[in-house]
Amino acid sequence: MKALLFFGLLLPLFVKGQELVLRGDTAEASNLTLTIHTDCWPEENTWKITDEWNDEIYSGGPYPGVILDEIIVAMWLETGTYTFTFYDAAGDGLFGTQWGNLCAANGSILLQDAGGNVQLDYDGSFNFDSLTVTFTFDESVGIHEIDPSPVVKLYPNPASDIVFIEMEWNRREPLVHLEVFGTDGRLWLRKDIASIDGHSVLSTLDIGHLPSGLYLVTTRNQSFSNTQKLIRH
Repeated sequence: MKALLFFGLLLPLFVKGQELVLRGDTAEASNLTLTIHTDCWPEENTWKITDEWNDEIYSGGPYPGVILDEIIVAMWLETGTYTFTFYDAAGDGLFGTQWGNLCAANGSILLQDAGGNVQLDYDGSFNFDSLTVTFTFDESVGIHEIDPSPVVKLYPNPASDIVFIEMEWNRREPLVHLEVFGTDGRLWLRKDIASIDGHSVLSTLDIGHLPSGLYLVTTRNQSFSNTQKLIRH
């Protein structure tokens, strides 16, 4: 079993504490991924990411019952300096095999951005009660535009009710799927937009019923993906 915990753009199965537990493929809008392979005592493990002002941005765990399994947490970070800390309450890290027959395998921790840069790679070969790494992050590593066209514009932004979505194609594209997600991963809106070869397409989106806050608007099809931030007043 694989547990996917996505702070961004996937459909939720259920909410557990501060985590959104999901299932499916990771989405284009994540630019930082945490992969945890648990040992035999995942209930001992928690983690957090804090910014340069020591404000907690993301956190997770403990994971009771997720023994010798894979947990994937997909996140979005803005440019800045962050600190990732992983805790083990027993002080033995994910070094499970040191306990002989009590645990068949070690765990591991991999923190990696969308550009393939590894911030932390722990292989479960030593003990720790906390493991900390501080890193400088560039949010541009999370931009995955496979094809620069169509050009996608959202306006006004911020907005309180109607948002215009303007797309300009240089050629005919397959149907474009538009989805609006909250920062907690909840899908709020979805619509499909058809392309017209060589023309701009103007569509509208009514966000008047959405709570005020920050949203991520994803437009994608088989040949491109684009994610933009949208603020609802």
